Amino acid sequence: MFFFLYRRNVGSSQFKTIEDDLVHALVKSGCIPENHGTEMKKMSFQRCARTDKGVSAAGQVVSLKLWLIDDVLEKINGQLPAQIRILGLKRVTGGFNSKNKCDARTYSYMLPTFSFARKDSDKQGQEYRLNKETLERANVLFSCYKGTDNFHNFTSQKAPWDPSAKRYIMDMYLEEPFTR
Repeated sequence: MFFFLYRRNVGSSQFKTIEDDLVHALVKSGCIPENHGTEMKKMSFQRCARTDKGVSAAGQVVSLKLWLIDDVLEKINGQLPAQIRILGLKRVTGGFNSKNKCDARTYSYMLPTFSFARKDSDKQGQEYRLNKETLERANVLFSCYKGTDNFHNFTSQKAPWDPSAKRYIMDMYLEEPFTR
């Protein structure tokens, strides 16, 4: 299943999430029992990539156990708000876990170009524009991250010698700035 995803804020009616909408739609469409919506472990729910507060994921993949009813995609999408859509569904083996079986992830970040401004610069904030030289220098720096390195400092409770702490960075770069 592919959709935009924010982590759930269980018990918070103030901060409803896309994952909340998805679980609600799964219950309403008859794909999962109602009690699985509050106890997601019962349906072995797993998301491919984690998202932090205020971060979303486009094209997120999730794995879960659900009842395969007739017209399942149409029924789930019919219960979702218009801006959230499940694009596909694939039957997998019982032990499949979208987080652990993922072979690659693509991350895109947007940041204001003034974050590259020198502290002693005349132009700060909205007036600053990233010049070509700074963009090229940043891309040279980012290219140093390509390849396999040990990122145990950025992983959850992994020791430096744990092979699963290694990550292979295929590409890392800044695109040309744009005005939104």
